[in-house]
Amino acid sequence: MPSSGFVSTGHLPAAPDVGAAVQEAFARFSDARDGEPATVYPALERVDPDAFGVSLIDVHGTAWEAGDVTTPFTIMSVAKPFVFALAVRALGADRLDELVGVDATGLPFNSLEAVEAGPDGRTNPMVNAGAIATTALVPAPPPTSAGPPFATGCRRAGRPLTVDDEVYASASATNDRNRAIALAAEQPWAVGREPDDALDLYTRQSALSVAAHDLAVMGATLADGGVNPSPANASCRPSCATTSWR
Repeated sequence: MPSSGFVSTGHLPAAPDVGAAVQEAFARFSDARDGEPATVYPALERVDPDAFGVSLIDVHGTAWEAGDVTTPFTIMSVAKPFVFALAVRALGADRLDELVGVDATGLPFNSLEAVEAGPDGRTNPMVNAGAIATTALVPAPPPTSAGPPFATGCRRAGRPLTVDDEVYASASATNDRNRAIALAAEQPWAVGREPDDALDLYTRQSALSVAAHDLAVMGATLADGGVNPSPANASCRPSCATTSWR
């Protein structure tokens, strides 16, 4: 059994304890040099491996941070839970389960075999096949929407998110594996979006540029049912949950 210190109570510890934990985590891991930059896309190989920051923001907007919390990087697969939330909001959990699935595949995140083995190509929204399908199911914003691409209403991060064009181009030129997955997963496309279109949207959302602070705001927004904790967004609560990656 885990100790009580590792069981969620639904709220954070006292603010000084949270601040101390963030500083301790930063001090403990800031010198870590294990691993190598990702090579899945050529542009990712040039990312600065020394940039490191820790950001934690609660649902009231209180922030505890250390290090490079405003250094941008591409969101990649961290977009998946947020797109999943948008799809659940649009379609409902039961319908998304019916179309995409929620079961673990027991296979690598980019497995084509998982699509072929799953009933009607269903996997789950946290692996590439299910994430591409989930992206296809999120409704596009109205043509009259103001603002930059990928956003309607408020931004989950509290600011406009833009696509890193270099990473997007690099990923688009080398994502043959995801293209095969998109073409193999036939069932989700019955909702009216072509596989190539869904794959392009998925690639763009993966290339969104964020920082640790942005992700902390997004996480707090998700934790509080779509309410952005930033005081700057108080006037548009809770419509921040309408954010889209288009």
